[in-house]
Amino acid sequence: ELAEKKGVHTEILHPGNACDVPRSNFKPTKKIQAIFFARAIPEKGIFEIPYIWQHVHNALPNATLHIFGHIPSRFNRKVFFKIIDKLNLSSTINCHGFADQFELESCLQDSKVFLYPSHFDCFSLSILESIANKTSVVTYDIPAASGSFNGLKCVHMVPEWDLSRMAKETIKVLRLNEDEYFNEHYNPIVCDYLNLHSSWSLV
Repeated sequence: ELAEKKGVHTEILHPGNACDVPRSNFKPTKKIQAIFFARAIPEKGIFEIPYIWQHVHNALPNATLHIFGHIPSRFNRKVFFKIIDKLNLSSTINCHGFADQFELESCLQDSKVFLYPSHFDCFSLSILESIANKTSVVTYDIPAASGSFNGLKCVHMVPEWDLSRMAKETIKVLRLNEDEYFNEHYNPIVCDYLNLHSSWSLV
C-alpha cells in the first residue's frame, strides 16, 4: 500500500506461500494448551507473551503454553525468564528452545491455539502451518495478517498492542467446545484456502 502511494508498482503472489497439508490429522479432543513457534525476538511479540498469558492463566489455571524458538542473548534472554518468574508463570509456560520437527508438529497438533503477537511479518508460514494442522490462531491485525488470512474463521485477529484483547480471544478459543472448534476449521472457505496453499508448484 505504501509503495503504491509513492507510485511504485507492486505485485503480490497469489498464492504467496505453501506448506504440506496433513491429511486426516484432526484430533477430536485438543489439549487446553497454546503454542508459540517463531523467531523469539521482540518483533514477534515474545516479551508481550508473558503478560498475555497471565490473563489466560488467571481465567484457565490448567492451560499451558509451549514456546518453541531460541531467544538470542542480545534480546535480553534473562529478562524474559525474569518476567515469567515475576508473574509466577514458570509452572504453566514451557520453553523448549530449538526442537526437532517431530516434537514441534506433535505439540502443534495437540494445541488448541497458536498465540502469535507478531508486529513484523510478510506471509506468515507459521500461521499457515497452524491452520493446516487444525490449530486456531490468535494474532494482531497487522497488514501481513489481515491481507493474507482475513475471512478465515480459525484466524482470530485483534488490534495491535491490545494485550487484553489478545488474552480474551485466546481464552475464547480455548473454551470452544468440540463442535464449535470443528466448524472453525472444516468449512468451505478454510478448506479452499488450504487447497490453494498446499503446493509449491502453484506458488
